[in-house]
Amino acid sequence: MEICLASECDLESIASLEKDIFKDFWSFAMIKSQFETPNSVYIIAKNTGITAGYACFTYACDEAELLRICVDKSQRRQGTATKIFEKTEEIFKEKSIAECFLEVRAGNESAVAFYKKNGFEILGKRKGYYTSYNNEDALVMSKKYTRES
Repeated sequence: MEICLASECDLESIASLEKDIFKDFWSFAMIKSQFETPNSVYIIAKNTGITAGYACFTYACDEAELLRICVDKSQRRQGTATKIFEKTEEIFKEKSIAECFLEVRAGNESAVAFYKKNGFEILGKRKGYYTSYNNEDALVMSKKYTRES
């Protein structure tokens, strides 16, 4: 599996995966706009040339926000998300990121478990945040980094 920075030619496959996975999927135009935003990074995982997953984050100063991490249903439980997140953390280190924030659906138990396993802690809750998911609450999570991590 190849994990690398996404290029503009990867955006169509990212948009397709996004539509397959999320009820509140981002359109191609939204993905392209985010891709073109300064301090926005897309990481893609390819398995024999096919998009297996991706992550998107933004950063400013020493903080990052993980906006998306997504793995194709056929590629789950194979360490794909972990490999994508490891690449994300390599970039955090290069950018001297001190803390990363994210939001996750409270009912997405596998994602919450993944983030906790990777050192994130729950900071709070946003009531009714996910309108596409019956107004499900969002958990706000963060992970602090030191120069050594």
